[in-house]
Amino acid sequence: MNKKELRKTILEKRKASADAARDRAIVGNLMASAMYRNARCIMTTISFGDEIDTHGLIERALGGAKTIAVPRCDPSTHTLSVHGIRQFPDDLIPGHYGIPEPGPDTPLLDLHTIDLVIVPGMAFNLEGHRLGYGGGYYDRFLTGLSGRTITVALTPESLILPKLPVETHDQPVHYLVTEKRIIRTHCTGVSH
Repeated sequence: MNKKELRKTILEKRKASADAARDRAIVGNLMASAMYRNARCIMTTISFGDEIDTHGLIERALGGAKTIAVPRCDPSTHTLSVHGIRQFPDDLIPGHYGIPEPGPDTPLLDLHTIDLVIVPGMAFNLEGHRLGYGGGYYDRFLTGLSGRTITVALTPESLILPKLPVETHDQPVHYLVTEKRIIRTHCTGVSH
């Protein structure tokens, strides 16, 4: 099955299995982890549709004096810029693809200040590879991070697949956080 067909299948599966309690368990597992507790600056997407809900995580992190970094997409270059927000959701505006993103007055952040990046994806494997949405934004973005930055994906157990189509430019994540466990992936170069 090619990536396009797999994305369609996964989207249908994800929509049919949406579960708010499961999402809270996934986020709770992340927030109970040392990687979250030790992070001063956390980059996360603003969840949209049937993605794992990150809204509560953002609100609690801001209340806990952490810096929250949010991506802004530039579809002309397929790149991300990273901006700090202080008020959620007030610092956001409707962005490309209808996904909320930081407004024009939010400060641009230096990538080297980010301790933890929550990477979106539709499905994952135990090597940390992901099936993204097809724009390549995150694969390009992840190559520019500091070697000390931890990357993590929030995913239900049901979307960890034995095999995914992987290309040479695909960037794996260091950890998968599910409703049951935190998995250190088999990706190379992890120094955490």
